[in-house]
Amino acid sequence: MPDIAYDDMASSVLANLESSVRNENAVNSDLIDKFIPTISSSSGIQEFLTVINELLIKENYYQIDPKQIVIELLEKFLSFLSFSDILAIYPSQYIVDNLLNNRNIIVNKLILQLINNKLNESDTVEFLNNNNNNNNNNNNNINSESSILYKLIEIYLTNKELDLSIVNQIESIIQNLIDYKLTDHINQILNYSELYDRVRANENDTLLLARFLDFILILIPFIIQTNQEKSLNKNYYTYKFDKFNHDPLFLILLIQFYEKLISKVIINCQSYDSCYIFSNIELLLYQLFESYQQEKFEDYINDEIINILIKLSYIDSKDNNQINLFFINSIEQLNLIKSYNLLKIYEYNSCDLRLLSKFNPSLLIQFNPQIFEEIISNLSLLSNKLYFPILLNIIGSSQLFNKLIIETTYLKSSTLSRLSIDRLFDILIEISKYDHSKLYLFNNLPTILNDFLISNNNQFINNELYHLKINILTNLLQDLPDDNIWKSNLSVSLTELKYGKKLTPKVDVVDETG
Repeated sequence: MPDIAYDDMASSVLANLESSVRNENAVNSDLIDKFIPTISSSSGIQEFLTVINELLIKENYYQIDPKQIVIELLEKFLSFLSFSDILAIYPSQYIVDNLLNNRNIIVNKLILQLINNKLNESDTVEFLNNNNNNNNNNNNNINSESSILYKLIEIYLTNKELDLSIVNQIESIIQNLIDYKLTDHINQILNYSELYDRVRANENDTLLLARFLDFILILIPFIIQTNQEKSLNKNYYTYKFDKFNHDPLFLILLIQFYEKLISKVIINCQSYDSCYIFSNIELLLYQLFESYQQEKFEDYINDEIINILIKLSYIDSKDNNQINLFFINSIEQLNLIKSYNLLKIYEYNSCDLRLLSKFNPSLLIQFNPQIFEEIISNLSLLSNKLYFPILLNIIGSSQLFNKLIIETTYLKSSTLSRLSIDRLFDILIEISKYDHSKLYLFNNLPTILNDFLISNNNQFINNELYHLKINILTNLLQDLPDDNIWKSNLSVSLTELKYGKKLTPKVDVVDETG
């Protein structure tokens, strides 16, 4: 039983809601907001539901409840009920009519949230199986195109006016069906081919086509993991880019789709040597890279292509041999990393900047052994903020790093000590990630180590730099042998930063070498 304070507040809230229904005046949002956390059961729900339902169907509901706090109140009450209890209050037909006829968006969103939250209950699963035509609870024919599950998928894929919050909730239902391993339902979703053919055939409606791409991405992991790649019509995920030149926004979304698809293939493909889905998109990707090389697209579209190239550059044969070989062959055949294809870097071309700043640096020099001498050495990597990310990126390649320290003064102690602290720390965090650069730091930059990493003077610390410095020290100490002369002082510095304890009376300074 609720306590007296709860009863008093509940009575006040109920009276306020009843007043709002009668007089159409705004609800007391603050009062209801304070009341919601006190609710610990469904006690008294029927009395509240009557007035809440009257309020929700009012045409001027949004004026009466501008903060939609009443929906939060209803959601809190319903959270204590099983789905079968909810169906006793809101019959299946009422729910379906609301969903399929695009009535009150807020109520629809709440209903879908409840379905999502209670998909682990058999009554919820049964609800999705129900046949919408006759509301026969004993009809478990999820093969039927009149089932509620089918209708949800249908409105999701065909109603372009559907509110984004409803779109998101339906996507969550599909994902939760997968997560709860309700395999029969997901397999049935895969069998709605007539619906998918209808959506896929209408290439002019790119809004719905974009939604269909999101839908495919949700299903792809399940399809791969259950060895159903060949049962998925390849037409659903293969698109000719030149058909969408009239719609650059969709073209960007399409390229992003392939970037996400590649990620899901890498994570879920059981074989390192082959993946049927990737085999079906190899030619499309090659044509996309070729279009980039031939400058058929605007730079803002090319930037998205670069993102795919960057992602592929970090895939090696042990992750997926098929994708790795395709990528290497594509780069070599199209000469994408050759110096003559990177000359726009001097004009601050966004694609070339992104490519040199993000592409796997070890592959940059593998595909173009002269890239440092012909391109990078001609850039002002420290003084020009647009080129600075290139400096940070090439630290990751031992070959390019060696060229940096031998052929330039960028990483000399005298140069680094003159940098602003934030720029210096940006460099140090990259140096701290790799064995070859850590070795150089320990052997050649003692002043930098002492003055900026071991010393914890407040002048070097703000909130962002504080966390960055912790990460630098953590990286440097990882797998550092006990006999390393820097280990003790670096450990003390890290402890001091984390716990604010001054544990060392002095810092030993090692003479500069090299």
